[in-house]
Amino acid sequence: MSLKLEWIIFLFLFLPLSAIILLWLFSCQERKGESQLRRDKIWECEICYGVYRADGRDEISKCPLCGSYNKRGPASF
Repeated sequence: MSLKLEWIIFLFLFLPLSAIILLWLFSCQERKGESQLRRDKIWECEICYGVYRADGRDEISKCPLCGSYNKRGPASF
């Protein structure tokens, strides 16, 4: 049984490219869950209006931009 040159070229290109695409799609699915932030972890500073991420369990958080303390409340964005 002999393979034609067209099939050898097709398999040589198709198999690695399909593996790369599958790995890329799999990594995108994993990162999708990481990029979605929970709303209770996003804080807005009352002084400088900076938006930052802090632990969702805390009632008071310190702004990393201006250093002021903020109380938990609904964000305005």
